[in-house]
Amino acid sequence: MFTWHGKATYSFTPENKWYQGLAGLEFNHETTTGRRILDRQQELSEGAVFAAVRLMPFKKLSLEPAVRWSHYSYGKSVPTPTLSVNYEFLPQSHIWANYSRGFRTPSMKELYLDFYTFVGPTSYHITGNSDLKPESSDQYQLGLKLVLPSIPLPHSIQVKTYYNDLKDLIALSPIIQNSRNYININHDKTYGIKWDAELTLWKFLSLSYGQHMFWNRNDFYTEALSSQLDKFLLSKDYNARIQYCVPALHSTFAVFYKHRGERPAYAYDKAKKAYFATQTAALDNLDAMLSVHLFKHSIELNSGVKNILNKTNLEEQVLLSGAAHTSSLFLWGRTYFIGCQYFFNRKPTK
Repeated sequence: MFTWHGKATYSFTPENKWYQGLAGLEFNHETTTGRRILDRQQELSEGAVFAAVRLMPFKKLSLEPAVRWSHYSYGKSVPTPTLSVNYEFLPQSHIWANYSRGFRTPSMKELYLDFYTFVGPTSYHITGNSDLKPESSDQYQLGLKLVLPSIPLPHSIQVKTYYNDLKDLIALSPIIQNSRNYININHDKTYGIKWDAELTLWKFLSLSYGQHMFWNRNDFYTEALSSQLDKFLLSKDYNARIQYCVPALHSTFAVFYKHRGERPAYAYDKAKKAYFATQTAALDNLDAMLSVHLFKHSIELNSGVKNILNKTNLEEQVLLSGAAHTSSLFLWGRTYFIGCQYFFNRKPTK
């Protein structure tokens, strides 16, 4: 694989002015060759121009419009505008909103690569799909970060709501008979709310908790089959973290927990040559990590355990073709790790 990339940017930030801006050009060209590539060689190019400004009509209010215009070697030209608004109503507290239109062309791997990957003793066959369409999206977000003066302890509360409307979403299908491939989901809509809270107690102990609730609906169509999840399905994710610092030992110990709710998905049945809807089961994951700093923080030692609960597979329930069940690899089993880093001229943290 050979990749050429070039980018030129000009920015202007005049002092004591209520505006800033930048503009630029970008070019990408990718060539891939090999026995596992369709027709042994494929090329893809992109050229783009972009511009953005930041307007500050008032001290606590900022507006940031931007646009990018991309042209691809297969003849597609696409503008992708964005607009962000931010208002700081209290020190360290602000509310923000943004809209962005996205566009993503399939990568060379997603289009043309046919390969096997090994996870433990099992091999999986992943195939590209040269018929993939580019995906496009409209995304809306509204968020709030809050630090309350009435709470004496260091803390922060963040809330975000969003709505995403994706067309021709590029996704990797779940594993069926040790094989999976890239597909387009005709229409994918998601809306949700996400919030996180963090609190520091007694200077050395910090706690955080977050919840993510979202509703998803996606439709998928082929010439032989028209199927859809005709309603929004709710998924719930939770995460928590406990972190304790021991200054005398220059060490930090942290435990991370994450609950991943059920997910709707699509799979491909090679025997029937048809796509069908599935649903993956929920997953609980627990990690732990210890960090130790030595020699005035110039050396950092890390060790820990990932996937303490030893989760390896997620059960998939077939929604549209009876009551059959299968399983799809999601994680490695329990994993232990250790690492060492050396930093030049690193200043000790207080």
